[in-house]
This record gives sequence, C-alpha cells and structure tokens, in this order.
Amino acid sequence: MSIYTLVDDDSNTWECSECREWWTFNSGDPKENYMNYCPKC
Repeated sequence: MSIYTLVDDDSNTWECSECREWWTFNSGDPKENYMNYCPKC
C-alpha cells in the first residue's frame, strides 16, 4: 500500500512514498479517489 504526502495544497498534488511520482486530484485526497496502490508502482 502506498503512502501519499501532500506536496502542494493549492493544486491538490500528492507524492507517492515509493516511486516519488506526483498525482493531482480535482477534489479529495488519494484515499477518497480509491488510490490504495500507486498506478505507477
């Protein structure tokens, strides 16, 4: 299971703890968007 860290609150951008890939969401956080596992990892 990936752990995500909020990188930029204004753009709602999160970083995966494993591969360091950044993900941006229109709304919600990774959990609310069902990203239990990083698509890149």
